[in-house]
Amino acid sequence: MNRIMEFDIYYPYGIPYYLNEPFLTVHFVNNEDSFVPIHFVTNKKKDKLAGLLPPLTKRKYSFPVAKNHVVIFFSDQYISFKLEDGWTYTIP
Repeated sequence: MNRIMEFDIYYPYGIPYYLNEPFLTVHFVNNEDSFVPIHFVTNKKKDKLAGLLPPLTKRKYSFPVAKNHVVIFFSDQYISFKLEDGWTYTIP
């Protein structure tokens, strides 16, 4: 699959946009007043940092289908889930 670089789409750290594998596209809305980290989950444990959501922003991300399990930390809480293509995830 040939992909072109789109400047409004973010990719997880260390994941090049031109990988020849399927990607899913999701939106994150950060309503917090602070940065919100997104980490990959591997073997049910927090793994590498996938990205940071700046305060009060909305961002469109493309994640490889093989790395669709993430954990998000916000306000002394966290949530772990599998990403679904086309969904919008809102952080309180």
